[in-house]
Order: sequence, then C-alpha cells, then structure tokens
Amino acid sequence: MKNEVTGKIRAVKGFISHSQAGLLIFLEIVVGSFLSLVFLFLFLALTDGVLEKQVLTFDVALSRLIYAYRTPTLTQFMSLVTNLGSAPLIAIGMLVIVLLCFQSCKRGVVFFLFTLLTGVTLNLLLKLIFRVPRPDISPLEIATIYSFPSGHAMNSTVFYGSVAFLLFHFTRHKKLAVVVTILASVLILLVGASRIYLGVHYPSDVLASYLVGLLWLLICLLFECTLRILKFCPHREWKNVLSRTIDRKRVHPLVLKQDCDC
Repeated sequence: MKNEVTGKIRAVKGFISHSQAGLLIFLEIVVGSFLSLVFLFLFLALTDGVLEKQVLTFDVALSRLIYAYRTPTLTQFMSLVTNLGSAPLIAIGMLVIVLLCFQSCKRGVVFFLFTLLTGVTLNLLLKLIFRVPRPDISPLEIATIYSFPSGHAMNSTVFYGSVAFLLFHFTRHKKLAVVVTILASVLILLVGASRIYLGVHYPSDVLASYLVGLLWLLICLLFECTLRILKFCPHREWKNVLSRTIDRKRVHPLVLKQDCDC
C-alpha cells in the first residue's frame, strides 16, 4: 500500500514537471488556492463587519443613493433581471444543460450539478447561521428568509460561472466561451445590483454573496483539477512516457482531451 501511494506521488510529480498539460493544471491549482484564501479572508472580514453592524451606515447610505435613481422603467427592468438569479429559472437552466450535455460530456455535467447544488445548499446554511434581517427602508418586493448572503447573487455567480467553466474546459469553442464568460459576468453583476435596487438586500449582502460564490466555485474547480491530475497520470502510463523519451529535453507530454473527456 505504501509503495503504491509513493509511486502515485512520484507519477504526479513527473506528470507536472514534464507535461505541459500537467503544468497547466498545477498552475490552475496554485492560483486557485491563492484566490480562494483571498476570497475567504475578505468574506470573513465582511461578515464580521455585518454582524457587528460596522457596515450598516455604509449599507443604508449606498442603498438610499441607489433608491434615488428609481424610475418605473428601470424598476421593470430590474424586476426582470432579478429573475435570472431566481431558484426556478436556475433550476430550468440546470435541467436544460443536463439534457443537452449529459451524453457528450458526462464528467462536465457531474461537476456542474455538484457545484450548483452544493452552492445553493451552502447559501441556505449561511443564511440560517448568520440570521441577518432584510432591509426595511423601501423594499419593492417581498422577500422571505434571511438576507445575508444574497441567494440570487450567489446562485448566479455559481451557475453562470460554472457554465463559463464548462465551455472553456470541455469544448473547443474558445471564442464562444469568452463571449459567454463576459455575458455571464455582466448578468452576475446585474442580478446583484437588482437585489439592492429592489430593496431586498443591502450592498454588503450582495458583495458577500459574490465572495462566497467565487470561493465555492474555486473550491470545486480545485477539486476537479486534482481529479484530472490523478486521472491522467497513472504510474504505469508515466513510466511508458519516460521509456519512450530518448532526449529529456524532448519529453512527449500527455495531452488532455479538452473537448469531451467526460
């Protein structure tokens, strides 16, 4: 057992040091880990400020400033935009993606479902743990349960972020993936802004939902990257790669199938 584990660790090290694909995945893990720590620190700091009511004055002032720009037309637009982060629409989108992609990209769909469902569960748990009340300044909608962090904004971050990741890593349509990523970022920001505009969340609720949503998305990505390394560098395959390499300066890298290795 010990020799097997040691061999696996050596295979991973060799895969990372001599394979372009392995190096890329390793860099993703390093950068993702760093960003995860940053998002975690910022979320904890913001949470402390919310619970100690240190940011309440800022929340109220910024909310009132946004309320000053309310118009009937803008209210209709924001009411429409906010539905893009609602549970029913997210569920419909999830079902559509599963039906369209499951046969061609099962691994990607499993990642997508796991990330989204656990993200929604995490948001509900955080609301129940912190029990922060909703704003009561001038709400345009009636919202139940607690306020911190925003469910719409966090669900949007995880859902649209996962869709962008699927396109980048499991298809060859990189230009389409870039466009979708830009659109996803805009939608995420609009959903968060709509929650503040409609008076159902403070700005700190939305900012916290972005931080914890990105944190959870990164954690799931790190998990997926780790599985990719373990999957693509079995010890026997790595030994075959080394045995076929005459010149160490010309190592034949293992290539990941980015299109549909699912």
